[in-house]
Amino acid sequence: MKFRKKPVVIEAYKYQAELGNNRLMNWLAQQGATVKDWLFFDGEITIPTLEGKMKAIDGDWIIRGVKGEFYPCKPDIFAATADLALAHEEQEKPQITRRLVEAAPNLLEACIRLLPHAVAARYEEHPDILFAADAIAKAEGRGSISAL
Repeated sequence: MKFRKKPVVIEAYKYQAELGNNRLMNWLAQQGATVKDWLFFDGEITIPTLEGKMKAIDGDWIIRGVKGEFYPCKPDIFAATADLALAHEEQEKPQITRRLVEAAPNLLEACIRLLPHAVAARYEEHPDILFAADAIAKAEGRGSISAL
């Protein structure tokens, strides 16, 4: 079976050993982290995680997960799985969903009606809306939404 990861907003900090640990410690304090069991030595950080102790080195990202846990992530993995979340996205998505539902009883018709507005309002930065509309169109046998 195939699964798609749920989109969640995370906090992350790129560890840069040459900058020292002060910025990292400030970020961790802002996140409410306790670093009692963290080890800082010679540009490496040993982080206690849910899976055991893991090391972060220069260039790694330190992530605060959805349950408040911290863990390191290699830069290539981070680049492949994370995008910058804009502050307005958190408020925007529920409004967009509400507009879709209110626009028409049929969700596909709502997506089609709002599509020109979505592009005009730069909602193309939210491909999840277009993806949902396309998936519904295909499920209803109408082909791709771009063909509508």
